[in-house]
Amino acid sequence: MAAVRKVATLDELYASEESTGSDAPLEGLTITDTNYEWVADALLDDLSQVAAAEGPPWESIKTKNGCSVTQDKSGELAITRGKFIFRRSARIMFQVFRSNLHLKACDSRFKSAELLETFSPTCSISQMLYKFPMPLKDRAMVTFDTERMACADNDWEYIVCSSSAAHPAPLPRKHVRLFLQRSGYVIVPLNADGSRVTSAAEEAASSACLVTWIAQVDPRGKVPKKVSNMQSSAAFILLDVRDWMNRDPKVVAHYQGLAAEASYPDG
Repeated sequence: MAAVRKVATLDELYASEESTGSDAPLEGLTITDTNYEWVADALLDDLSQVAAAEGPPWESIKTKNGCSVTQDKSGELAITRGKFIFRRSARIMFQVFRSNLHLKACDSRFKSAELLETFSPTCSISQMLYKFPMPLKDRAMVTFDTERMACADNDWEYIVCSSSAAHPAPLPRKHVRLFLQRSGYVIVPLNADGSRVTSAAEEAASSACLVTWIAQVDPRGKVPKKVSNMQSSAAFILLDVRDWMNRDPKVVAHYQGLAAEASYPDG
């Protein structure tokens, strides 16, 4: 079997997909049994870099109740980020954001999710359906989803991320398939003084975290500017998740249990 060429960045991944010569809109990354691991690494590394980037071309868009939203409009598709500090451990918030329950509870646009294919415990392909305001058609997206737990090699970051995947799953009736170049959450455990943790002991003792929500989306089809501009407000789902957890002790207990049962790297 010929060796599969590894590509270092998400931009290179998409450039390799676009070089096929087809005029059809790009559906997403081609994921196979032989490439899913290094594609996952490229996606995870990319999201970490996007979360950490500072200065131009990033611009402050809005702030609400401690959640700050910035955008990078230098490319064809704007990238939107929201940052918020949760007074809960990164281990708990990782469990929250790797599931779909927070979307069902906190995102009024979310309709449903379906698992289509599993490559490993941390890599899969799924289809999600979202409501769009009438008279627009609702949107569907097929994504390659992956995640990474914190360890010394990744500066103690938890990451959950997704990017559109090419897949033969049928498009649901009366839906348009949107394109998701990058999306997810980067979760950084914090010490009591607000600094990043730097050891396994500090990570285990941490009770707060900085969460960066990231999205770069092309809704495809005709979408009014008013609807497109709603993307910058979508970052405030971080506040909705905080409120959801604050008002429902059962939700917190559920995720505390999942966090307690998980296995964590020693370093």
